[in-house]
Amino acid sequence: MTSAPASTRNKRVLEALIRAGAFDSTGDPRRGMLEALPLAMADGERRRKDAAHGQGGLFDLVTPEESGHPRPSVPQTEYDQTTLLKAEKEALGLYVSAHPLQGLREQLRDEIEIPVGALDDAGDGAVTWTGGIVSSTQKRVSKNGGVWLLFRLEDVDGAIECRAWPKVYDEYRDLLVDDAIVKVKGRVEKRAEGDSVLGVIEVVKFSGVSEYHPLEVVLDAACVRPEVIDDLRRVLADFPGHVPVVLQMVRGEQRARLRVGDGLRVDPVAGLYAELKALLGESCIGVG
Repeated sequence: MTSAPASTRNKRVLEALIRAGAFDSTGDPRRGMLEALPLAMADGERRRKDAAHGQGGLFDLVTPEESGHPRPSVPQTEYDQTTLLKAEKEALGLYVSAHPLQGLREQLRDEIEIPVGALDDAGDGAVTWTGGIVSSTQKRVSKNGGVWLLFRLEDVDGAIECRAWPKVYDEYRDLLVDDAIVKVKGRVEKRAEGDSVLGVIEVVKFSGVSEYHPLEVVLDAACVRPEVIDDLRRVLADFPGHVPVVLQMVRGEQRARLRVGDGLRVDPVAGLYAELKALLGESCIGVG
């Protein structure tokens, strides 16, 4: 098998470093740096060849702009926070600038019994609800040919190994995927090493909202009138907070998503949900 050219390897290394945040000190956004990277590498290669042929001396006395070969500019566009964190995890194996559950910690704890980080303190055989992010999924085959799943469930404070045996995995396979945020009912099993593993019994999608997971409001486009939009704006303004809002406009099979301006970010409390449902109907709330 032939190895990849050095330029390709260097490009992959630089891409990984950018995604990991190694060049954040430049002040440029990671997405912009990735978009500018091919041109920057081509420019660097051209300058290297010029120097090797003795053509760099004259241009070394002037700026790149004066030489007629300005350095590639970096677009000032950035990925959303969820994409940035996912890229950090892929590049380094951990989150650096934040954690996807940071803004959801209290809401998640309100809906479970024991946080992941505290499961080692639970008794052997205890059945409880916990929750977090699914990661490191590995499909395994049992002796009788059934497919089961080994994965890690992580929250802000810890992680635990989980096993979803064939029957359970078959029922919840759509929820047990990398980066999914879920609530898990499981049986704590103590191992000889002193740590714990969780045998999965039931899985439920966690539908929390945070600044990384927008509140989605579903609107029937055929029923949207100016007075409804005015009432919606008033309701959102009555619950100011840090969570962005996305409007999903539905007309038959067609759907369009519109991001509401940052001036109408909300605090996703029960009162907001109640007013939105009173205005728009029971099925108007979702998660982006």
